[in-house]
Amino acid sequence: MRAFSLLRRIVARWRVVSVIGMAVFALAFDAPRGIDHASGPRTGDDVELERAEILVARGEAEQALHILRAVEPSVRSRHSAPIVERWLRTYASAAGGAAQWRDAYRALAEAQRMDEQHARALGQQLRRTQGVALVLLVVLLLATLAPALRKVRRSRRMHLQATTDELTGVANRRALMIWLEEEFARTRSAGDGMAVLILDVDHFKRINDTHGHAMGDIALKHLARVLQERLREGDRLGRVGGEEFVVILPRTSVVEAQGVAERMRAAVAGAPLWHPDGDISITVSVGVAMGDGSPTADAVLSRADLALYRAKAWGRDRVVVHEAEGGAAVAAPGDAAPAVSSPAVSSPAGSSPTANAA
Repeated sequence: MRAFSLLRRIVARWRVVSVIGMAVFALAFDAPRGIDHASGPRTGDDVELERAEILVARGEAEQALHILRAVEPSVRSRHSAPIVERWLRTYASAAGGAAQWRDAYRALAEAQRMDEQHARALGQQLRRTQGVALVLLVVLLLATLAPALRKVRRSRRMHLQATTDELTGVANRRALMIWLEEEFARTRSAGDGMAVLILDVDHFKRINDTHGHAMGDIALKHLARVLQERLREGDRLGRVGGEEFVVILPRTSVVEAQGVAERMRAAVAGAPLWHPDGDISITVSVGVAMGDGSPTADAVLSRADLALYRAKAWGRDRVVVHEAEGGAAVAAPGDAAPAVSSPAVSSPAGSSPTANAA
């Protein structure tokens, strides 16, 4: 019964489209013929033109010119190309008969231009007709495929809503965790490296308290744009909640991961957010963890979160790399060794890990 009802709806839709198509085709194919028709009923101008044509044929050119000049304003005001062209050719014949060669040439030249315009109009109308036929074909196809297309669009929209962070436009936590599981499984199978970065905005509550939550939302959008500009091909960025972002780096060594994290940190610090009362400086702390040696994808995320915690504890606005084996701390070149044992740390130029402690 349901299949029969669906068949009835499809047949009804085809009937409606067919009727519309027949009407459009009738109008389209009749249009070129309509161009050749004189507009409106027979008028006094038509009678006068016939008189002028008869006088020209009898050799009475001067009298024909007198009639033609008298009806010229009325003829041109009708905006009918066939009538104006007829008047021009009759005038050219009469002017030639009266030896007024310049006027005859001008009238013939204008008539020729109108002929060319008429030919172009016919060509344009033909192209429009072909366009109508193409549009009708598309309409027929869409009438058949519309239910399926609506279903596909609805599915895509729901997928986008389910996997995209509404505020920043980057991936949400759900999509990011799917990517992380897939990349972790691929890494274990292929044997190449992967890294996870967790970035957290320093003193974000201060931005909200000072400038309002609307400005805080703008700051998160700004941060997402800056981070996206520093992604390599294949890297994945997502927001996992609040002011925290995660970046997945496939096929990446620990040195490369630390370099990417440091470039992101520096890019954020070097791109303050404009505000009427003065630019708002934004910095991020970054925790880095490698997939090597981690039993699960969640474990990689937990290690990156631990490294982020250390970056916050050691003064913020810095990158800390979690060491997979043993948990020993390794200070980045130029930094003093941290007082707390665990990850490796890199700080902004000219500062030590403990200089900016919260």
